Amino acid sequence: MSNKVVYRQTCPNCKSQGKDRHGDNLAVYDDGHKWCYSCSYHESASGLSRILKMGEQQHAGNLRLPEDATKQIEFPGMQWLSQYEITRDEIKEFGLLWSPSRKWLLFPVYSGNDILLMYQARTFTDNFPKYLTFGQPEKTVNILHQKKDYDDEGNVVVVEDIISAIKVGRTFSAMPLYGSFLSQEKLNKLMYSRVTNLIFWLDYDKHRDSLQLAQKTKAYGFQTSLLVTAKDPKEYNDSEICDFISPCLVSKLCDKRELLEGDGACC
Repeated sequence: MSNKVVYRQTCPNCKSQGKDRHGDNLAVYDDGHKWCYSCSYHESASGLSRILKMGEQQHAGNLRLPEDATKQIEFPGMQWLSQYEITRDEIKEFGLLWSPSRKWLLFPVYSGNDILLMYQARTFTDNFPKYLTFGQPEKTVNILHQKKDYDDEGNVVVVEDIISAIKVGRTFSAMPLYGSFLSQEKLNKLMYSRVTNLIFWLDYDKHRDSLQLAQKTKAYGFQTSLLVTAKDPKEYNDSEICDFISPCLVSKLCDKRELLEGDGACC
């Protein structure tokens, strides 16, 4: 997959749902393929089969990090991480890296056999989306819990980004979507796991997406809850995160009208 975005345009999938008001959700790469970092809609430059074949090759171990990826994260990356109180131990634990030539902060995800499944890059250069995702995030389920004890009750907090997942994962099991889209492939994997209760805590501007995801997963037999807050999950401290999530461990899906009332209401 090409690394260069040449321009951005309206995402037809987002537009059909009344979103993408700025008309720039869909990134167009120099090889002609397109990817929406909001809903994961994509178009191949030469047909769907090429995209599928490329994904198979990447999961076979052909996906590579930038050649200059290093553990020495430069100031822009460290400054950005520090505003969310990400510790040096967490940087090491989750294998965060830096690409000096691209000025990318890298978040790699590996299989149990140390195969690189995907990685997301937080960019620090102009003319690039803030996040670039490589590999197949729609097929990758990575549940974070820093205490290493899997939640026996089957609760998982679903968030948009890896930083939110790291912070929530300090106390609870957390799964990043790398966007606001839950693919059928990922849902199928969750159905065959020990997960029973999905708590959706997306950024405030995606709270309607949270409602749709909760309704969809409830139809598949999951207990579902929604958490809506004024700020993104990663912007809260550990105590606040705990206070927000704890009531959701036993809550049920609420009426849409109740969802839109107040800050930090879990339903």
